[in-house]
Amino acid sequence: MPRPSLGYLYVLSVPYVAALSSISVPGVGGFQYTGFIWAFMLAVGLLLIALNRQPISFPWKLWCPWFGYVFLSLTWGGIRWRYSLQDPAQMIAPLVVGMVASFAIRTEFQLESLMRGFKRCLLFVALVFAAFWYGPGAPYQEFGRGYSVRPAAVTLAFIGCLFVGRMHRSAVGSALGWAACSAIAILSGSRTATLVILVLWLVTPLYRRLTSRMLLSAVMCLAALGLFYSPIFQDRFFQSGHGTITELIHGDFSGSGRFEALWPAVWEAAQEKLVFGAGAGEAGRFAENNGLPDPTPLSGYLDVIFDYGLVGLLILICIVLKQMHVLHKLLRRDSPVTWALAAAYLGFFALLIFAWSEDIWFHGVNFLNPLFAITGAAIGVTVNTNLQAHSVARLHSSVQREFSNGSQVHGSLENARS
Repeated sequence: MPRPSLGYLYVLSVPYVAALSSISVPGVGGFQYTGFIWAFMLAVGLLLIALNRQPISFPWKLWCPWFGYVFLSLTWGGIRWRYSLQDPAQMIAPLVVGMVASFAIRTEFQLESLMRGFKRCLLFVALVFAAFWYGPGAPYQEFGRGYSVRPAAVTLAFIGCLFVGRMHRSAVGSALGWAACSAIAILSGSRTATLVILVLWLVTPLYRRLTSRMLLSAVMCLAALGLFYSPIFQDRFFQSGHGTITELIHGDFSGSGRFEALWPAVWEAAQEKLVFGAGAGEAGRFAENNGLPDPTPLSGYLDVIFDYGLVGLLILICIVLKQMHVLHKLLRRDSPVTWALAAAYLGFFALLIFAWSEDIWFHGVNFLNPLFAITGAAIGVTVNTNLQAHSVARLHSSVQREFSNGSQVHGSLENARS
């Protein structure tokens, strides 16, 4: 058996890195340890791309307008290392992971190895959650050390996308995996992640019958209603511990400081440069300099509007939707890894939901790296399989032509002899 390539091992490390990031530990030099990880993966990924001699199947050109606009914003926003350069580099890291995955993962066997890594990631997150939420690590959890709720929640949501995509391949195992993701998100009180995990069934491209979608919609709506009135989510939504759907619809619920102080302050400042934005990284700089309750806006859309304006938001949303369209088109073709294409499609849909209440563009090692790794791998395997099929077809056609020519020559010789 040939030795695995460095690019293959690089991609296989993505789920294990996501698993480790579910643990919260003290920072080093004012930075979280995940910051060192994404920077290292960015550097290694760029090196692998530079040394690569194989075609890159990932549609990286599709993302060029967005990242071109991000770096262009440095011309009017100024350059400050902590935010202006760090933020664009952090956002581009998942794209690099996707490009490497598209040429490093070329077979179904390799893609299944990556999936096994995500299963182990789920097991690790579950063990960490149990140890720090209910086990001996509970005292540390009270001081913000142990199970990292928000990073783990987005990872669980993405793994949920994988299991929903694999439902046709392994119904029982996929249902159990999805249920495990749901249970941890629910017990930890992760509201947006729970919503995403439930909604996945409604938007999956694998179920095309109207009756199936209607049945799933009814089941998930009942589940969401039951969870809303459960003690866990009543405490998360309302300070009094009791509330109604009417209050939720009218916005009378706790936003963990978002509605009360953070979002109004950021939105008011964003309106000064609403069209093109203040420049890369300026939202985080504004939050820190004005003593806001969180160093980031805690909203991917608001963050993009502040930094890159309405123009930047329009560019980004159009590119995400186009990427989903590309995946949907590949789903309609003959691909041996339909489940992975469907999971990637669901992952980008989940990204659009998370952007409402999370700085999802900076959840690289937790969410975006896994999403782009699966996307690149699924496209790489699909393209490689189609190329092999075309090569076999051309070879078969060539053999038939040679056989036909040989028969004609043989017939001419026989006529000449007679």
